Formats: sequence, structure tokens, C-alpha cells
Amino acid sequence: LIGHKRARLAMEEEEEDGQPKKKVRNGLPAKQWISVYNGREPMKQRYHYNVADIRLSQHIDKGYEDKLYVSSVASCTHYVQQSYKVSESFPYKWINKKWREGFFVTTMATSGNRWGIVMSRGAAFSRQVVELDFHYPSEGIHRRWDYGYRITATAATCDQAAFVLSVPKRRHTEDDSTQETLRTSTFPSTHVKEKWTRNLYIASVCYGRTVS
Repeated sequence: LIGHKRARLAMEEEEEDGQPKKKVRNGLPAKQWISVYNGREPMKQRYHYNVADIRLSQHIDKGYEDKLYVSSVASCTHYVQQSYKVSESFPYKWINKKWREGFFVTTMATSGNRWGIVMSRGAAFSRQVVELDFHYPSEGIHRRWDYGYRITATAATCDQAAFVLSVPKRRHTEDDSTQETLRTSTFPSTHVKEKWTRNLYIASVCYGRTVS
């Protein structure tokens, strides 16, 4: 099931290739950092941004020394099979096909207007939806939260923002039931540290379209 706004576009505005038509809008869209935070028991977390290529391995090695791991790598050990797709437009039909085969979206990324989606078997989810829109889908996200969904992947381009929301197989505990999102024009360094004081930790970060 794709989020309601996307489903309506798919039914009413499909072109011959099955992709929704892009709406023509005047002016430049606003782009922001979108960060997602999950409540959990106290833990140690570190972040880096705007890292030069030559220093990337140094940061990773230092993290390993301190028993800190890159989240997107350390969290995938329970998967039993993966499939990925790179597309010039958001591959919602491919995602629907993979859902029927027992896969769930576990990672998303963008480069320019290209989307990279990784779907995995063995993910600890029971249900999953996608909210894809030309701006930050606040109403859709809050509606999903009310039904027990949590944001598990985010990505954005200069045209669209996508949020994958999933229902975990295990029931939320009081420590991990809280989730917050934040939109900022610059990387939210100060906000991250404030969230840490409330046991809220970065779950996902992306940069792209949020306001029409």
C-alpha cells in the first residue's frame, strides 16, 4: 500500500510508463535537513557530516575503536536476502512487487534525482507503507503514528521526499515508542545534542524537498 496521496496520483495521473506525472510549479522549492529520532534506553551515539573523502575511513576506524558502528551496516545482520533497485523516478511498482514476495524496504538513498532502494527479507516488520509527496507529509506521518507505524527509512530529492513507515513485529515498549522528526535549514548539530539529553537518538537523516 502506497500512501494515500501517492495512490491518488498513480490512479489519476499515470503516463504510459506507469509513473505519475510531475506537477509543474513555479519558483524554487525549499530544501531542508530532515532528521528522525527514536526514543530508547540510554546509549552512545556519534555523528559526522560534511566529511572529506580522505577522512571518512579515519572516522569509521575511530568509531570501531570506541565500539561504535555505522548504523545502516550494523543493523542488517538478521536479513536473509536482499534486492535493490536504482531508478530515475521513485520505483513504487517495484516496491509493491517486492512486498508481495516478502521483502520490506530497509534502506533508501538518493543522488541527484535518482533513487536507490534496498529491500530485505527477514526484516523485523509486519506491515509497511510509503509516504511520498512534493512536500513534507506531516498529516500522513501523524496518521500512521496513530496506528503504530514508525519511520524506518527516509530519502529526498529536490522534487520529492519519501518516508517508509513500518510496524515492528514486536510490540513497542515505553522506551522505544517515542519518535520525533525535525526539519532544519542547516545540519541539526545543536538539536541532536538536545535530543540525546531526552534519550532520543538519530534513526535517519536526509536532505531534500520539504516545502513547495
